Amino acid sequence: PTPTPVVSAPKAKTTATAPTKTKQAVSTTTNTEPEAGGNNQLSLINNPQTAFSVKQITLKKIDDPKLLAEIALTHKIAKIRQQAAEQLNDATLIHDVAHKAKHKDKGVYRILRQKIDQESSQQQQSQAQQDKLSQLCQDLEHHLQAAHTPLFAAKVQSLQQQWQQLATNSNDSILQQRFDKALQQAQQTIQEENTQKTLLEQQQQVANSFAQLEKDVLLIESVEQISEFSSKLNALAFDWQYCTQHTQIENTLAQKVQKQQQKLQQYSDLLQKSLTSLEKMQHCQQQLTDSPLNQPAYDELNALLQENNLLHSPLNLPVLLKGVVESFNTSQQAITAYQHAVKKQQNTSETTTPSKQKHPELDKLFAQINEEFTQGRSKEADKLLRKAQKYAKTHHVHDHRLGESLDKLQQMKEWAGFAILPKKQDLVAQMKQLCAQANDTEPLTQFDKIKALQAEWQSLGTVYNDAEKALWEEFKQLGQEAYAPCQVYFDAQNAIQEQNAAARQQLCDELQHYLDNLPEMVNWQGHVAILKQAREDWQKHHPVEAKKHKQLQSRFNNIIKALENKLHAEYDLQESHKKALIAEVTQLLEHENVFDACQKAKELQNTWKTLGFCGHQKEHALWQQFKEQCDALFAKREAHKEAQKAQEQMNIQLAEHILDELDKQLNSPQATPNAHKIQPLITDFSKLFLPKEVNQALRKRFNVLVQQWQTYSDSQIIRQKQAQLKQIETAWDLCVAAEKSKLSGQAVSLSLALTWQGLVIPQPFKNVLQKRWQSISSLKKITAEEQQTRQQNALDMCLLLELLLDIDSPSEVKTARTAKKMALFEQQAYPKTEADTLSLISQQLQALLLTWGLNEEFSQQIKQRLHAILQSSTLTKLV
Repeated sequence: PTPTPVVSAPKAKTTATAPTKTKQAVSTTTNTEPEAGGNNQLSLINNPQTAFSVKQITLKKIDDPKLLAEIALTHKIAKIRQQAAEQLNDATLIHDVAHKAKHKDKGVYRILRQKIDQESSQQQQSQAQQDKLSQLCQDLEHHLQAAHTPLFAAKVQSLQQQWQQLATNSNDSILQQRFDKALQQAQQTIQEENTQKTLLEQQQQVANSFAQLEKDVLLIESVEQISEFSSKLNALAFDWQYCTQHTQIENTLAQKVQKQQQKLQQYSDLLQKSLTSLEKMQHCQQQLTDSPLNQPAYDELNALLQENNLLHSPLNLPVLLKGVVESFNTSQQAITAYQHAVKKQQNTSETTTPSKQKHPELDKLFAQINEEFTQGRSKEADKLLRKAQKYAKTHHVHDHRLGESLDKLQQMKEWAGFAILPKKQDLVAQMKQLCAQANDTEPLTQFDKIKALQAEWQSLGTVYNDAEKALWEEFKQLGQEAYAPCQVYFDAQNAIQEQNAAARQQLCDELQHYLDNLPEMVNWQGHVAILKQAREDWQKHHPVEAKKHKQLQSRFNNIIKALENKLHAEYDLQESHKKALIAEVTQLLEHENVFDACQKAKELQNTWKTLGFCGHQKEHALWQQFKEQCDALFAKREAHKEAQKAQEQMNIQLAEHILDELDKQLNSPQATPNAHKIQPLITDFSKLFLPKEVNQALRKRFNVLVQQWQTYSDSQIIRQKQAQLKQIETAWDLCVAAEKSKLSGQAVSLSLALTWQGLVIPQPFKNVLQKRWQSISSLKKITAEEQQTRQQNALDMCLLLELLLDIDSPSEVKTARTAKKMALFEQQAYPKTEADTLSLISQQLQALLLTWGLNEEFSQQIKQRLHAILQSSTLTKLV
């Protein structure tokens, strides 16, 4: 069907609609006469009567570069010339027009100059991209030739990612093939390395499993675990053979696994061999546990252990066998001890003499004295001998060992005198030398030498004679003389330490006073300077006497820590403020309006300047984060501007394309308007954001086309619904015919039934008619009185429907119609709303469709009125 034409605007609006009509004329000319289109478009653009917006729209449709070049050079309107220059894309014509317009039209020249610069920049970028791609190929090839490192795969992946980023817009197939070839080789190398690595890992896992099995074998405590052990050993041997047959093995690992296998195989052989005698050995073990002195059980177990090589096995035995061997060893010790005791008792009984009183403590002292004599320690031996003499005196013991020990001790002292005295004389001589050099030697060095000589004197021991006493008195006196300069030095150092202690005490007092009187508004730069100066002053006043140093250092550390805590609290506070600003500016990156976000970022930058310091390291890091987020936000704004500008241009082109396509779909004689094609176009256009300079003209044209489509669409829907309502009339006829056949005693024909099944009746009338059709089989003849009643009801329903639908009724019932309407108003039963009206119409029509039993003449009359009712457009709202 032909679309409903657009109604022309009134004469008063002729001027307003003229551009649209002109544009439609241009569009029609362009579509039907492509060869003459350029001349017509140029004439339209050069026509001074043509509206400016129409000139712009017409110019956008021109794609002939020569025509665009002519307009850019010759048109009288500057904006039209500039728009033509913007649309010109032929490189040769761009250079030619730019050369001609250089000193004549600055606007056109500037636009074309930008195009030339942009083309040059694109060529440079393209060349730079090619160079980078070539360099990536070279780097990958070089990487393949170089020695493989742990980072080989990572470098290949990095080069591949760089290639993917750069090669998106490149069409150089030679470079692509070159890179793909090198990449394939690299991936093959990586795959081989991964395979090799997997095998090595498997080797290490198997080796670890051997080590674990070596531990597990010691925990075997049942026969079932022996079988499980053998199975694990065989499986591990197979795994080791599999993962070592295709790859090289480290010598250390191979030797380690070989030893483990040999040892585990020894365990396996030992356990398998012991299985035959295990039950007997466990029986003997139980007997020896009950009675360790059971000689027959001991002998039998000894034979079994010797037979299975368990007594002197180099292996650590599993729990299952270890318990047996331990029981045997325990029994062996018990039997040996028992035999030794019996033998000792026999010897004692043979050699026993009349008993004497024993003194074990005295015996112990003599044993210790003999040990000291053996070690040559006469001083310690003398002390122990005195204890032995005291014990003998207390207990009235006469022991010849006392005299022997005294003689031996005297001999040792005489020998020591010959060995020690010459050494002590030499120490006296060295101390004299220290006295002579006392004034020339540094005091601390002198003090260390004196201490060394005294320690050596003590280590020599004591002779206990007069010669030694004389040497000691002389050594002692010389030591005091040699120490005199050291004493002077130490006294001076003590005075310095006292002064340093007083200075440190004063420093602590000053810092404590500063801490106690710290103001609310602290000059934190001055605070940092005070801390720095305090540490420097503290180091100046050094050294301090150890006891005072500990107390002062503790106090100083506490005060400094308290001051630093306040400083760190301030740093943390400023850090939290700056992190909050960073978080806020980071959130601005997600802000819908990037321009508002940038304005807010500028305010945050001003706020940053008002915040305090938070430490050098954190300050720099936080500033870098804040700056990066701000830079990213401003870059996003610039990108948004460029994208918005490009999007607007794309939207204009898309809008023109959509309007042209809509016009083609609606007004082309060859095409029938299709909702599946037109509705997406309307939706797409509605979503477009168009610049102000073209929005009004494009929207106006769009509204005209949408109205045209809406009119066409509505008419199609009405036709469709009317066709559906037509099915109701057909269904009425079928029901009447079937009812007539049934009442006349005939069956309903097959053709009627098939026709009924083919009907597509709209709801809600389908259910009503279906009900009437199904009730035909049970119809019975009605009386004349009942038929008269039904006919009158049918007339009343037709009259009410015609009244509600506002359609004409037959002339003979006009009086009845007026009376019916008045009765409805008087009874306040007339519908007040459209919904009420439609509901009543539906009810009456359904009741009418259910009415049967009418005579043929009356039925034909009702059918005619029903036909008029079904033609009403109001009924289309019900289906």
